[in-house]
Amino acid sequence: MKKLLFTIVAILLPMMASALCPAEYQEYDAYLGGIYYKFYNDEASVTRKERDFKSYSGDVVIPPTVTAGGKTYYVTSIDISAFLGCDGLTSVTFPYGLKCIHTDAFRGCTNLTSITIPQSVETIDAWAFCGCTKLSTINIEGSFSCQEPHDIFAIFDNDCPITTINIPDIETWLNINWYTGLTDTHLSYHLYIKGVEVKDLVIPDGTTSIPRSAFHGCAGLTSVTLPESVRTIDIDAFKYC
Repeated sequence: MKKLLFTIVAILLPMMASALCPAEYQEYDAYLGGIYYKFYNDEASVTRKERDFKSYSGDVVIPPTVTAGGKTYYVTSIDISAFLGCDGLTSVTFPYGLKCIHTDAFRGCTNLTSITIPQSVETIDAWAFCGCTKLSTINIEGSFSCQEPHDIFAIFDNDCPITTINIPDIETWLNINWYTGLTDTHLSYHLYIKGVEVKDLVIPDGTTSIPRSAFHGCAGLTSVTLPESVRTIDIDAFKYC
């Protein structure tokens, strides 16, 4: 009886370990077109090869969908540290349908010069683009939220030499919940709407508040016109203008 019990336990232990710690047995679910993926239901997350901090280099184009095992997955997120330290990465193209860029996703990508954040992105987590020492241009197509408020959280930092931010309109910019996401950013950036720099800023009628850090460090501003609808101007909204 004891021998039988020992045999059963010996058979079950590897199965239990696999269920509890799948990462030890399979660090990614698929490697397709030069990109590593993990799958969750019908969604895919871009990840990296475990313990390989140079998984990506050159120009990386992330597709909106990938197919593996006869099933199609929607690419909706960039995993934690997916591109961390990939100093050979020169450009990345995000797909429409991407929802989240997680913590440290592109931290330390020192040859990344510009990014375009698609309208579908809903959240960008802490330190996502910190340490990108050549990141000078950011193209933003829609509003999103950053990490919950905390003084040490930022998605860009002073290592990012941001000089240009392109947005579709002021409404989109005001609806971005930066929290402290811009607090430590280089102070010389300029806002552009469809290629034209915003110098005489006119806040749209109906706007009730100017959020935290919204125009922090906008060196190109020469005037600001606020409508009567504005009731609150949050901390650091126009700091260093």
